[in-house]
Amino acid sequence: MAGSGTAHLRDGDEVLRVEDLTVRFPAGRRRTVHAVSGISFDVARGETLGIVGESGCGKSSAARAVMQMPRPVAGSVRLNGLELTGLRGEALRRTRRRLQMIFQDPISSLNPRRSVRDIVAEGPRVWGSRDGVDEVLEAVGLDPATAAGRRPHEFSGGQCQRISIARALALEPEVLICDEPVSALDVSVQAQILNLLEDLKARFGLTLVFIAHDLAVIKNVSDRVLVMYLGKTCELAPGETLVERPAHPYTRALLSSVPRGPLRLTAEEEERAGGEPPSPVDPPSGCRFRTRCPRADARCAAEEPAMRPLAPGHWIACHHPAVPPVA
Repeated sequence: MAGSGTAHLRDGDEVLRVEDLTVRFPAGRRRTVHAVSGISFDVARGETLGIVGESGCGKSSAARAVMQMPRPVAGSVRLNGLELTGLRGEALRRTRRRLQMIFQDPISSLNPRRSVRDIVAEGPRVWGSRDGVDEVLEAVGLDPATAAGRRPHEFSGGQCQRISIARALALEPEVLICDEPVSALDVSVQAQILNLLEDLKARFGLTLVFIAHDLAVIKNVSDRVLVMYLGKTCELAPGETLVERPAHPYTRALLSSVPRGPLRLTAEEEERAGGEPPSPVDPPSGCRFRTRCPRADARCAAEEPAMRPLAPGHWIACHHPAVPPVA
């Protein structure tokens, strides 16, 4: 991953490539929110990349910047080699057909005045595509005969998320960006939606970027996991590696907060993050996690750690990783 000291996938493997993505927002007079500060990642065709971190770490801002909503202030986003950050007007709208997003709150993301059929068919009608509403409703587990004529308020939260997924599928995308798609749902419904996404990924050949703050959810659905903190990448590794060999103190703090279960660290491995996250308006110097890190020293305040390899496929931005590099 150029710009962050990490390696790209083999040429031709990635469908989505993000380099040095930077997102800032104005926050009053002469103040700026540093939402995303130069993150990079690749997503291979057919892969699910999980992005995890606490609320406010920049996950959703990064996802929306990939969609160019809003445009990043710096960095590159390429879909199948096509640079999106320079596209405007019709060219950008056409490209967005191949890159669709599913939002956290399914009910508020649907127009309450329109029927399910109109909501799902809107995209294909705009682009003159075939009307495959019945097909995609069936694919997400809804009966077109009983669901298509109703409005969103007549459905449960889980059913509304199925409608949102159907709306995205109707445009036949290559990549689905799922922005905390199950966090607003009951646990039993969460499992149903996660299983549905896995089925749809296989059936339609989708590539997923899956955003969540719950490491247990991320581990179960992701091939690789990127850990973010205060707009920066901390660690990137296969899901199993991240759980079995967490190296960044922040990753270990996230795992330590998981209720007892298969992701729980031993008492010797546990690390806790002290205090509250700093403001993204005034992030700390050096390593942004240092103000809460039990391993921080003077070097962490003076020098920002670069992403470096710890093992094949395992990358970390930390001066004092919890596990040694593989020789």
